[in-house]
Amino acid sequence: MVNFAFKHGLISKRKSNWAYPYTREKCIDWINYREKYHVEILDYFTERPEKIIIVNIERKGWIKYLCSQLHFNNDNIKSQNVNKTNKNNKDHENICELVNKTLEELNYDKKLFFFQKKNY
Repeated sequence: MVNFAFKHGLISKRKSNWAYPYTREKCIDWINYREKYHVEILDYFTERPEKIIIVNIERKGWIKYLCSQLHFNNDNIKSQNVNKTNKNNKDHENICELVNKTLEELNYDKKLFFFQKKNY
């Protein structure tokens, strides 16, 4: 479930990792920060829903879908900033386990993921 957080996005050598050293408290802070950030974005677009496109980048065909929504003629675009994850890395495995366990303890519905307080 949590692998997408490692797979997509820019990796900076200068930016500290939220999960190291990984603790339940840091995990809860990260979950709360992400939820607050995402809710602020969704709240901003409440009055202008035609101005936001929400895409699950883990689903096959997401680039084609996004291009169709933006009326691009060319959907032959490659995904950028995709990082290879060493799934044999014990830290990676432990962080994923910690996040999934913490989400479960906090009663997060995996279908809603980070949007417990509001249904979008």
